[in-house]
Amino acid sequence: MQQKVGSIRQMRSNLDTYAIPAFGNKRISKITTAQIQKQVIEWAKNAAEPLGGKQKRDVGSGKDYKLQLNVINRIFQHALSLGIIDRNPCHPVIIPKVKIDKPNKEVKFYTKTELSELFSHIESLDNTKWSTQYFNALIRLLVASGLRIGEAMALEWFDVDLDNQTVSVSKTTVQRTVIQDTPKTNKSNRVISIDSKAVSTLKRWYFFQKKHFMILGNPHQSLVFPTWQGNVMDYHGLNYRLKKIEDTAKLTSLSFHGFRHSHASLCLNAGMTYKVIQERLGHSTLQMTMDLYSHLEPEKKNKELELFTKYANF
Repeated sequence: MQQKVGSIRQMRSNLDTYAIPAFGNKRISKITTAQIQKQVIEWAKNAAEPLGGKQKRDVGSGKDYKLQLNVINRIFQHALSLGIIDRNPCHPVIIPKVKIDKPNKEVKFYTKTELSELFSHIESLDNTKWSTQYFNALIRLLVASGLRIGEAMALEWFDVDLDNQTVSVSKTTVQRTVIQDTPKTNKSNRVISIDSKAVSTLKRWYFFQKKHFMILGNPHQSLVFPTWQGNVMDYHGLNYRLKKIEDTAKLTSLSFHGFRHSHASLCLNAGMTYKVIQERLGHSTLQMTMDLYSHLEPEKKNKELELFTKYANF
């Protein structure tokens, strides 16, 4: 099975940060269970250190000490299959149980009113400009669908069914401008329905883009959000322009991922179930969706309290 670029990069990072510093100077046949046990305990101690208000752990002090043991175990299993060693010293290792301090990550999003102000501002800009049309279509789609920005950059026009008002997600961008032909997780493969306003904005963008690339001699451009030359867009380069739009609209700056959170908030307050939202966002588990967004539904909670009050009027 072909490995994803992101998975390979993560494995390389794990090896460079944990396994190689701990065991890289030792012959694999000489590494003992006691040495591995000592190292796993050390990783667990580092993982259990209080964050002290930090949002990110120091390099080498990650919370996934169990994952690091798993990586080491896979290496020994491979060595065992090759006949390099006659037993896997990881098997007797006892995994410590420690309490992990989790960062209090604030989920930033725009309210319905703020989104209305943002789109009003964008639509007031010069609509003959590529950047105006581009950002209007991109942000409208992100808010309407909850797509990850990498998924949006990998979208092709055949993924967008404007007649049936759906977007099919089956790929993403990695390493900034490489399209990976699989999305982030298996659950990320999905078909998302979008509203009529997003559809009309995308139609306008399609014809604007088509005219632009016909002039450049590239009428068959397939990407929905390419660079103006027709290449895969590195969305990191769009952050400055996004911030400028938000600043001039007098709104707090959000990252592109903030529009994904905004979509989740709108869905919750519109009355969608967590299961439906999980499927729209492509989260691997329902618990992930609930953990992230259970506090973003004040309007829904107020409505549900009103329903309870009316029903339980005895």
